[in-house]
Amino acid sequence: MKKNYLLKLCIYLISLASCLTIYSEEELTPAQMMALKELSEQSDSELTSDEQDYQEFLTFKEDERRKEECKKQECVFGYSLFSSVPLTFALSSDVPVPPSYTLGPGDQLRVEYYGNENLTKEGYITRTGTLHLPLLGPVTLAGLTFTEAETLISNKVKTELIGTNTFITLGELRSINIYVLGSAYKPGAYTISALSTLTNALFATGGVNRNGSLRNIEVKRNGKTIQTFDFYDLVIKGDTSKDIRLEQGDTIFIPLRNNSAKIVGSIPRAGLFEFKEGETIKDLINFGGEVARHSKIELSRINKTSAKRDLNWINLNDPSQLR
Repeated sequence: MKKNYLLKLCIYLISLASCLTIYSEEELTPAQMMALKELSEQSDSELTSDEQDYQEFLTFKEDERRKEECKKQECVFGYSLFSSVPLTFALSSDVPVPPSYTLGPGDQLRVEYYGNENLTKEGYITRTGTLHLPLLGPVTLAGLTFTEAETLISNKVKTELIGTNTFITLGELRSINIYVLGSAYKPGAYTISALSTLTNALFATGGVNRNGSLRNIEVKRNGKTIQTFDFYDLVIKGDTSKDIRLEQGDTIFIPLRNNSAKIVGSIPRAGLFEFKEGETIKDLINFGGEVARHSKIELSRINKTSAKRDLNWINLNDPSQLR
């Protein structure tokens, strides 16, 4: 597909170059212009189709490999969510900036004066953390939230420029560098938008590998773990309360998966699930979905003493058996 695309591109360019060479010293007639336009439209149509196929090949080649991995050996629940994500990631520029957004070097601000003074200034916060305000000079904004910066600039303008008010908006946002390490699908350093959250970064970088934990993902800042994220909270409960916004230099560390158990049979969500220390059989059943109270459940477990597999029947109406 790539060879056909490149061949057609070369033919098109040679044809176009020939036309330009022949008619470079004289004006094209209307008939010649129409013929050249039809050739261009036909070539563009063919190239667009091939180009889309080629781009699709590039985008989904690696994703298909992940799907094949899960066909050969069952993957833990949640891993497949990373099998259809794009290989490139760009956060939309239309995303609203929350008031709690922390400003830093590289952020662009637009400051408008109105009243006695009517001026507009667009500028970037410098590496020293300052922004130059018209008629007032530099003011330090790095480390402040957007709301705090608005208040600081507004008070400064009202105090020093009598009868003048301000309107402040954010323009381009800075990029930050983070690290994704441990049992990650693509460990390394990444540059992402300053608005990116933990889950944004996970999907952008391919998430965890087959042996990585989905339920103990750590965010480290300045050498300390500031958040532990359970991906099951997101995919099963829809809870994003612990999906924090990342900052410059943060590290996402994905440890190895320690425990897993498989649920099969007449249950809405059968499969292999990761579980944490302290979780019970009831928790595992809840991962799979609700089952009827009269259902027969068989527990197959390796006996640590005999190293043999024990089979036991569980009564859902007996809480002691669901521990």
